[in-house]
Amino acid sequence: MAYCRWSSDNWKSDVYVFESDRGVEIHVAGMRYLGEAPQGDYFDPVHFQKLQNWLEETERIKIGGPSDGHSYVGDYEETILTLERLKSEGYHVPSYVIEDLIEDMQNG
Repeated sequence: MAYCRWSSDNWKSDVYVFESDRGVEIHVAGMRYLGEAPQGDYFDPVHFQKLQNWLEETERIKIGGPSDGHSYVGDYEETILTLERLKSEGYHVPSYVIEDLIEDMQNG
């Protein structure tokens, strides 16, 4: 199950977080898109084409943080601590991700 993907928060997420057979994995982006992605229904062919064009044409810049391109695997508690550290380093972590991890950790 994915807690967030690169596309989360309208393509602003700098982390991809998901559960795997190894634990909870975090992959940190090394680059991010500039500007705002077009919002709309992904299942609408017109919007989907606008989004595809935006993804192809929009400039991407290096994030420049100390964890660019790094990956981490841990249990819930380790993942939460890592995401909090990444936020403090300036990476965009969608606000709901840590809350969802805490809830899953408490529900076992």
